[in-house]
Amino acid sequence: MLDDLATPTPTSTSTPTSTPLPATSVDTATITLPQIEPTIVRPRSEGISLQAIVCAPEFSWDCGWALAVVWCESTNNPNAQAVEVIGGVTYYFNGLWQVLGGSFDPLENTRQAYGQWLEWQAGARQNPWPGC
Repeated sequence: MLDDLATPTPTSTSTPTSTPLPATSVDTATITLPQIEPTIVRPRSEGISLQAIVCAPEFSWDCGWALAVVWCESTNNPNAQAVEVIGGVTYYFNGLWQVLGGSFDPLENTRQAYGQWLEWQAGARQNPWPGC
């Protein structure tokens, strides 16, 4: 049955050709590249005082207490980071409030801490800053 099939006959194929592009002359010495300023990402809260952030009306905690905790946790350093290894797992506590995995932006870090404070006040968690 396979013997009944005809053997295909090769056909001629044309070889593709390319059309050369016209030659251009570029004087690289005269090319002027635009000056690009580096992008600097600044925190949203840059230029706002620490007290204005921590004691903002959106936070209902006692301002004096909050400022004392921030001093205790980070000595008012928004770039502070503590590292703890517990049970072989490394944890990073960031920012003013030393929030686990928290933002280094002071306003965002304070908002994250406020969420923890609200949970603590509602009895849903222990004090997030027991040493302070």
